Amino acid sequence: MKLFDQRFCTWGGPFCALFFGAGLFLAGFIPPPSPNLSANEVAAFYQSDPNKIRGGMLLGLFAIAGGQAWSAPLPRKCAACAAAD
Repeated sequence: MKLFDQRFCTWGGPFCALFFGAGLFLAGFIPPPSPNLSANEVAAFYQSDPNKIRGGMLLGLFAIAGGQAWSAPLPRKCAACAAAD
């Protein structure tokens, strides 16, 4: 694997963490809703601003691609370590 590819994949992890966290914050899930809310209060939470929730979850969905890039080279690296033993 080329050095550029390794660096690109390495930066996928922080990208994923940053943008997934931002998506959760944007959607209003940080801090999480209280577990003591009634069904009507939970429904009101989701109905209050559905576009904000959709946007935050869409941002989190795109952030998952960074996690995929970060985890893609791990099996190859682990196989190389196992072969060295």
